[in-house]
Amino acid sequence: MLHRLKNGEDKPQTDITTTMASTLSTSNRMLFLTLDDYGEDDLLIAELSGHEAVSELFEFRLKLLSYSDDISPEKIIGKGAILRIETWDTDQSGGERHWNGYVSRFACTGRVMSSKGERLDIYSYECDIVPWFWFMTQNEDCRIFQKLSVPDIIETIFSEFNYSDYALELSEAHPQLEFCAQYNETTFQFISRLIERAGIHFYFRHDGHGESRHILVFTDNKNDNQKLDPSKIPFHDAGHAEKTDAILSLSSDQQMRTRKATIADWDYRKKGILSENTPTVLDIGSDVDTERFRYPGNFVTQDGSGDNATGKYYSTVMMEAEEASHLRYSGTSQARSLTPGYVFSIEDNPLQADSTEYLVLSVDHRANNNLMAGTGAAFYGNTFSLQPHEHVFRSPLKTPRSRVYGPQTAIVVGPPGNEIHTDNLGRIKIRFHWDRKVTDRRTNTQDEKASCWVRVAQIWAGNGYGTMFIPRVGMEVVVDFLEGDPDRPIVVGCVYNGPNVPPLDLPNESTRTTIKTLSSKGGGGFNELRFEDKKDSEEIFVHAQKDLQLRTGNNRTEAIACDSNLTIGKNLIEHIGENADLKVGKNYTASIESNRAHTVGQEDYLTVGTHQHTDVGMDAALTTGQNFALKAGLNAALTAAANIDIKAGVNLVAEAGAIISLKAGSNSIVMNPGGIFITGNLVMINSGGSPLSAQSANKAEKADKPKDAKEAIKGKAGSVTKSGQQIQAQALRNAARAGTPFCAECEAARKALAALRNG
Repeated sequence: MLHRLKNGEDKPQTDITTTMASTLSTSNRMLFLTLDDYGEDDLLIAELSGHEAVSELFEFRLKLLSYSDDISPEKIIGKGAILRIETWDTDQSGGERHWNGYVSRFACTGRVMSSKGERLDIYSYECDIVPWFWFMTQNEDCRIFQKLSVPDIIETIFSEFNYSDYALELSEAHPQLEFCAQYNETTFQFISRLIERAGIHFYFRHDGHGESRHILVFTDNKNDNQKLDPSKIPFHDAGHAEKTDAILSLSSDQQMRTRKATIADWDYRKKGILSENTPTVLDIGSDVDTERFRYPGNFVTQDGSGDNATGKYYSTVMMEAEEASHLRYSGTSQARSLTPGYVFSIEDNPLQADSTEYLVLSVDHRANNNLMAGTGAAFYGNTFSLQPHEHVFRSPLKTPRSRVYGPQTAIVVGPPGNEIHTDNLGRIKIRFHWDRKVTDRRTNTQDEKASCWVRVAQIWAGNGYGTMFIPRVGMEVVVDFLEGDPDRPIVVGCVYNGPNVPPLDLPNESTRTTIKTLSSKGGGGFNELRFEDKKDSEEIFVHAQKDLQLRTGNNRTEAIACDSNLTIGKNLIEHIGENADLKVGKNYTASIESNRAHTVGQEDYLTVGTHQHTDVGMDAALTTGQNFALKAGLNAALTAAANIDIKAGVNLVAEAGAIISLKAGSNSIVMNPGGIFITGNLVMINSGGSPLSAQSANKAEKADKPKDAKEAIKGKAGSVTKSGQQIQAQALRNAARAGTPFCAECEAARKALAALRNG
């Protein structure tokens, strides 16, 4: 923006045609313009207005006259320009002040008309001159800088434009910014907001040797400000002004400012607030305890590491910016050497001691050249603003931070070959669609350096408990921004896209809800928990690609209304610590293809309501440690296709209530209540016959012991997070023990704590 003089109206322009000189030239003129392709006499300055200020782009608007009607804007726009003005010199040597810049605008405003309406052979033009830094207002971008300080970012940007006419005259140690985004803002806005926050300001040094060159100077220390030449300018009121650099009027403006600047930030690694404050060093004349508090302070990095020293520096810069505007001076002058960013003192200072030094903050120029005969002497004047140099200058935080208005999506990235890239907090790295620094545009991929670690929002997050879904490389995630700040992204979800389709056949399977994973690395397998809500087909489906671990801390209850089917590919091992009860409402069928081992530690009971059938394909052996009893309610039959052996170690007793009958072939012995009847082909007593020995029964083999069942994986419980009230209570206890006095709020909290103890 161009600024007018602050004192009075613009001077009316004289009708140059009434007393037009025979020629237009720069001879004996005050203002001169040199362009790359045109001489000083081709375009002459009629009027000049301009604005310069610390941490602002200078701009000069020139009204030009020429005999030529074919001045080509294409040869002027974007090209270098040198603006010169003669300065007052006490030795009358004809010194000059230079401004070097570039033409940002050139307008042909028409042919000059006389007061009588006659067309003259003089043509008027307008021209705007700006610094090289102005080109950065025409460059808008979205990009990311990582692990660079503010000076590093400036150097990176300028090197990309092959610009080297700048100087970083910095004294402070500016910290690295882990993640810094330029987002939908011009490069000038981006650099301006960074340096304002860092306590850096800029101004321009102009080459005085006729070259179209100026130096863009960045500084953060008042001791680096150079002095004007001459470094002392006299004060003369307007009624006694002489033809020399002089201050014509001077006034002061003092304002109340806040007493303290405080910034705070959230350190999520330490789960606490970091706060730093800086009180004013000025006597502001008020006891009102005002404070300027700002949150978030943005000095905790996206990595989550807080730095109190950085926070202290930012709060100091914030306070110094307040103090810088506490006392300002303004005035008018004809001093053509006044330059923003430079320091000088005022001789015969009407407000302060002559030794007081001032930093020039801004200058607004107005000048007329004496191009036409009869228009009088050339005119130059300016208005200015100053600050006492003893106070540190900090630019106000006037450049707004860029904002992201709503969530965006991004792509998860990682090192080549990685399917999952995360850290101990489950954070991921992402690439925004607007980040044009992509490794391979064809595959739309980029490595893990695309961003810093970004936290992922989960539906539950406690100390060692909660949920954890880690987005994988290649997924499209939804990213929100804390406070709308592009430097503070947070992942809040995932979305499907063309390459990544849902795990359901939609819309055909729209009644299904599922959590389905993919085996990593390489895929080929999955785990899934799926819910089917289709009417009369409701189902819960669980798929474990390899192992399924279930652990129940106390009771487990299952109720199955219809059938239960269990298919085991290999082994089933069950371990029951105490009792097992099995109740079957109807039939129970078990089929064992090979062996069965059944071991009972103490007693074994089998109750059969009607019939029991045991069919042994080969041998059967029953061994008891002591007695064996077999009782039939009615009849008992023992049949062997060959032999039956009954052997007793001591006694063998056979008793029947009615008859005992022994039969071999046609021979028999019958015992009944009527007597003993022996029938045989030949009956011999104590003579003949060879009795057979009974065979001992085979000993039953012992059953194999069952294998021990494997235990399910033991989970680990999380920890209860203490509330902030508990932390505050502990702090109050410590303060009470140390004898530290409480403020009013803390005293109320202390009484509340005492009431809790007593209650």
